Amino acid sequence: MFPVKQAEQMGCRYELTTVDLDHVDIAGATKVDQGPVLVISFQTQQIMVVRDKKGIVVEGDVVRCVCLSATFNDLLQLLLFLLSDGGWELF
Repeated sequence: MFPVKQAEQMGCRYELTTVDLDHVDIAGATKVDQGPVLVISFQTQQIMVVRDKKGIVVEGDVVRCVCLSATFNDLLQLLLFLLSDGGWELF
């Protein structure tokens, strides 16, 4: 997939749909001078496509899932990932 900024300049938009979230784990925890640190890992299956202004898929596939694994050691980084990249909502 090409970079988000490049897609926006071309008038394209990313569509990310999370199909499955699995293996959520607190992989570690520690306390440092800046405060507590949790290492959180998870795996997702997502459908990722880029559409042009007319809605035509220019990259990706609307029926093929992509498996992703992510590990975060910064809760702010995790929240930014969830809220900006995948259209996630936290309840």
